Amino acid sequence: MKKIRSFLPTALSLVTAIMLAVSAHIDNTLDNGCYINKDGDIGIISSAGFTAEFKQSALLPDGSREYKADVKLFGMIPVKTVTAVTEERPYLIPCGTPFGIKLLTDGVIVTDFGQVNRSTDIFELSPAGKAGLQAGDIITHINGEKVTSSKQFTELVAKDKEKTEIQYTRDGVSHTATAIPEVDSEGNLKLGLWVRDSTAGIGTMTYYDAESGIFAGLGHAVCDVDTGEILPLRKGEIVPATITEVKKSTDGLPGELCGNLLSNTVTGTISKNSSCGLFGYSSLCPVSEEAMPMAFKNEAHTGRAYIITTINDAPAKRYEIEIESIDMSNRDNKNLVIKVTDNELLSQTGGIVQGMSGSPIIQDDMLIGAVTHVFINEPTKGYGIFAETMYKEAGELNSYAQRPQAA
Repeated sequence: MKKIRSFLPTALSLVTAIMLAVSAHIDNTLDNGCYINKDGDIGIISSAGFTAEFKQSALLPDGSREYKADVKLFGMIPVKTVTAVTEERPYLIPCGTPFGIKLLTDGVIVTDFGQVNRSTDIFELSPAGKAGLQAGDIITHINGEKVTSSKQFTELVAKDKEKTEIQYTRDGVSHTATAIPEVDSEGNLKLGLWVRDSTAGIGTMTYYDAESGIFAGLGHAVCDVDTGEILPLRKGEIVPATITEVKKSTDGLPGELCGNLLSNTVTGTISKNSSCGLFGYSSLCPVSEEAMPMAFKNEAHTGRAYIITTINDAPAKRYEIEIESIDMSNRDNKNLVIKVTDNELLSQTGGIVQGMSGSPIIQDDMLIGAVTHVFINEPTKGYGIFAETMYKEAGELNSYAQRPQAA
């Protein structure tokens, strides 16, 4: 008699694997605590076969309401329980205008090493290299004294010829090393490294919050040009700027917006440099546009949208784009994949260029996000960050202690 093989265990294993994958997908794509417009309708959110029907749950002490929902696959298979809290929708002024950036670092960042003495051994480490320092390390103290500039760093090293105690951070962790300084050809004590304490450039402002005076820009951090590390912020200022030239993007070679800082007149202070952008305070909004509603990230969808950007000395202008995909799981600055479809912008820039980061993305007459990166090998495309992500990052500046105080 022929034996019949049962496929039931295999089928059950496959179903289990699918359910685990679905659960992981939901964990990454739908936050446990998402936000819904306070004045909007609470209903069903559907995405890629998943549905979440929010039902009233409880009134919170701050007056908002919390809703709970069971997320289901195809409306039938339970996957996860999530909550949503109603929140007043912010109204922000989209900018898309250039602004000059001046940053002073908190400590000095190590960018390179060099020999101090006249040794011909090209593999010989400098005193700082022998002590274990690496490019990208941030030196915060020398012999117990706080480092505030490159000049002061040099002066502190020159004080003690016996040894130099170096306190530095690497990947957010504090370390201490001891180096023996060497005398250079001019008789000065050196550790054999190059450091940087400041940077300047031009970026694009994303939005201005007229109610709080907070501005947001770039959508990504300002990083050291040599090491790629986020510059630790001690002090920052913004000044007026103008675009003078556009270097067009081509496949494999991203273009660039070139410009000038117009004056030393400070129009705002930078309080935060993070992976989500630059944030600070300004008493001056660079545009005369009306505020528009900010979209919550669950309201973003693929399809037609616009960016507002400045590519010459004329005012900021809207250009058409397509949102090709949305990644809810990315907690950083690559939530949206966008493609420039506007013929005018393509003819002048080739797509997205460096310096366009921070250009606001508008969809359904709401501020949905900002441009952050260009695809080097396909410059018509790039990444964008959710406006909600930037707004929440800026929210930490709302405390009284973070605000600049009058002298």
